[in-house]
Amino acid sequence: MVAKKRASQKAPEPHPTFDDLVVGPANRLASAAGRRAAESPGTTYNPLVLYSGPGLGKSHILSAIEYLAKETHPDIVVMSRTSDLYMDEVEDALEFGEAFLDRLTGVGIFILDDLQDMAGHAHAQEMMVRTIDELSGKGAQVVVAANRPPADIEGLDRRLLSRFSDGLVVDIVQPDHETRVRIIRQELDKRSVGVEDGVPEVIGRAKFQGVREMLATVDRLIMKQETEKRSFTPEELPTLLGLKIPVRSRKRSRGLDEPLAPPGADTVGWREQVEELVESARADDIAATPILKLLRGSDPPADWQMILHEFREGASRVRQIKAELHALGNPWPETSAVLLADTERLEEAESLLKSARERKKPFPPIPEGPGLEGLRGRFPALALKAATQLIRADPAEYTPLFVHSESPEKTLELLHAVGRSFREQEPRGRVASLSIPELADQFFHALTEGVAGAWRERWWSADVLLLHEVERLPEAERALDEFFHLCEALTKRGARIVLAATRPPADIQGIPDRLASRLADGLVLDLDEEPEAAEEEEEAEAVVVESESQPLEPDDADDDLLALREFAGVGGPGASPAAQGSSGAVATKAPPLSPERVIWDWPVLEDRIADETSVRVTREPDGD
Repeated sequence: MVAKKRASQKAPEPHPTFDDLVVGPANRLASAAGRRAAESPGTTYNPLVLYSGPGLGKSHILSAIEYLAKETHPDIVVMSRTSDLYMDEVEDALEFGEAFLDRLTGVGIFILDDLQDMAGHAHAQEMMVRTIDELSGKGAQVVVAANRPPADIEGLDRRLLSRFSDGLVVDIVQPDHETRVRIIRQELDKRSVGVEDGVPEVIGRAKFQGVREMLATVDRLIMKQETEKRSFTPEELPTLLGLKIPVRSRKRSRGLDEPLAPPGADTVGWREQVEELVESARADDIAATPILKLLRGSDPPADWQMILHEFREGASRVRQIKAELHALGNPWPETSAVLLADTERLEEAESLLKSARERKKPFPPIPEGPGLEGLRGRFPALALKAATQLIRADPAEYTPLFVHSESPEKTLELLHAVGRSFREQEPRGRVASLSIPELADQFFHALTEGVAGAWRERWWSADVLLLHEVERLPEAERALDEFFHLCEALTKRGARIVLAATRPPADIQGIPDRLASRLADGLVLDLDEEPEAAEEEEEAEAVVVESESQPLEPDDADDDLLALREFAGVGGPGASPAAQGSSGAVATKAPPLSPERVIWDWPVLEDRIADETSVRVTREPDGD
């Protein structure tokens, strides 16, 4: 029967998307990983590496990533290059004395195709290593494609291979018969072409180098139908199109997917064991391909028992991984469905489980103790007020809050009190507290284990980050970038950050300028100042201002500025080094004064210009 559809010329190709990608076992993992890279750039699978032979849909997925990313994030910048174009741009930058990495400013997703063409080009590979480091460090997504596994590309830098191993490497293989038929039907529907029943199935059984070659054969069929003004039967296709169709072997009634030996062959013992194991695997959605091949011959191979044992062990481990992933909430169901259907991908499934474990690890617990209210009278009132505002205000104020004291125990006590108070306010909030050396050790352990992406997902999800021993940042040289990007990511999310050290930010040497600037961006407070008496605390709290407050009258300004300088120790008698050297708003103890006579002042003029518009002063009505 001929489907009543009008044959037509091939329409212009629309932009390839995930919606028109026919997904099957051969490309399911690549499709799922590509979608995640587009929807949540830089959070997992970074870098994402896809490889396949020609014509299997690799370019389709790359284009679909770009399309979906722009659709999901309209403002995102996607840079897509072939290796040849990338190398040309690197050379151009070198020739004109430019910094190539400057061209990556603002890029959210970077896509590189034909990685194999970069083999042997040492300078380009060096720049590619730096490109991956630069972009992944900023939370941008890197996607790379090649025609074979990166490890099989001769002349590829080991550092580049190391970067790829930190992400996810996925192969796209030949689609199975069912997927090929679906692809053919989709192409015919897209072009409104009718064919005889059974034609897609016959073409789908033929041998092709890839999907592109198969679709070229569909093009030839359409042209012949239009030329002869008729449709062709399935029996005509092999001769008409020169198809090479393998002879189909007879299948047994048990419905196994692979051809079996003809009736009468030896089936004593071993065959029944194989078939039982096949059925058991299928019940758990596990492909039995490794053992089905045993049934192709009339006699079992000499090592058939070892093959069954290894498959049984692999299937058992797959079930265990599936159960544990389920218990962990399985953050990547599409990816796990593909990996856990194939015992030959057990190593990848183990890696996925390691990432899920890392992602679900709890943050270090905060010991029992008082909240911020319980520290009254023992800590400067301004520090307690600022910490309280930090956790209560939405969006957060004074972040990062940097506190310092010569006593590490004192700063740690304040940090733990912040965490407890936040937990009282948000019982389900995620509070992360540890030292800088511990943070660096955990990060490098995650890198070693290949779960750096999951580690970032976990730490970047914190609602409150409490870090002490910040003065030891210079010792964690290789983790400085990671610390900076962690703070950046949390700040963008509106999370709270409290940093503690034995000295102010200006006295921490040996860290990059951008990091030093980040440390002092918020409020910097000295915890070694004497706590205020109870009757003075309310006056100290007046320094923390509200947006609705009224400004001082102009003729009060001089007297009030002098009063604040005496109160804060800025430029006046008794001024502390912290107050004189910090670019943030700093307060130290001084004689009490009325709230009507308090204004903020910045020691550095440039900071005042930047912040002055947001500052207001609290004053009580004077009764006039």
